Amino acid sequence: MDPIMRYPRTTLYVLSAVLMAVVATSAPVRAEEPLSRGKRWVRNHPLTTMALTMVPNLFEPDVYGRANLNTVLCWKTRPALLSKAVAAKMPWHLHVYPHKDGLTEELKASLTKIHDDHPGQTGWMVWDEPKRSQMFIAARTMRWLRDTWPDELVYSNAYPMGATAERYYGGPVPEGGYSYEDYLRDFATIMDSDVVMFDAIFATIMDSDVVM
Repeated sequence: MDPIMRYPRTTLYVLSAVLMAVVATSAPVRAEEPLSRGKRWVRNHPLTTMALTMVPNLFEPDVYGRANLNTVLCWKTRPALLSKAVAAKMPWHLHVYPHKDGLTEELKASLTKIHDDHPGQTGWMVWDEPKRSQMFIAARTMRWLRDTWPDELVYSNAYPMGATAERYYGGPVPEGGYSYEDYLRDFATIMDSDVVMFDAIFATIMDSDVVM
């Protein structure tokens, strides 16, 4: 028998009350540290499933939903695609790629209009597999997005394992090398992503497995 089951339930309640009273009177209560943006968002959205989609005429919300996907990851800024997500009342995330000029006033205006014209957005994915040299450009956009829409998730997608150190770093690596651990540490600290996202391949799909 479980040792705890030897005691009557009422006794357990009393013991619990006594223990709580002792803790409260014997030591000051430490205030709980506030949750990070990412943790707050995840706890409010405990199960988010999505798949990349970019072609409006191939996106069928009912099929998407039957695949147990509840959020649309819009890889391209295409109003027809966003309108379908809005009409189906599906939350959506937008992939943002400020790769050349970074965060410009034009980009700010464009993203604001997209957001205002298409209700239901819950997140922003900035860049995809940034090299370290590109993280600083992406980080500026991510800071602006967090400040502008504090309740929406702002994140990026890191390289998976298997690339070269030069690919991770974005050029010649410093003396001492540049590991995948170094890359993920920079990804988390430079970009301050609300969550860490990376590709993971669990199975290899062969041509013979594809049904047309």
